[in-house]
Amino acid sequence: VILPATGPGQVFRLTQHDSLDPKLAATVSGTNLVISWAPPWPDYTLESASAMPAASWERVPGATNSPVTLPLSLGPGFFRLRK
Repeated sequence: VILPATGPGQVFRLTQHDSLDPKLAATVSGTNLVISWAPPWPDYTLESASAMPAASWERVPGATNSPVTLPLSLGPGFFRLRK
């Protein structure tokens, strides 16, 4: 968010608000799981783990932007977005 600055010699001030962080959502469409995040910022990576707590998270192959469609046949999993 760009706001007018209040200090001398400044024109704008850049501020990050938590409300701008993307929110992860998952829906089922036929035989697929559709994972999306809004806003769809491109600098976030979708990662998955097969169990919790996760010993390691792996990048979801082909998940370059929102939405991502995965076959339900992959089985259960846990997902997160990482910046």
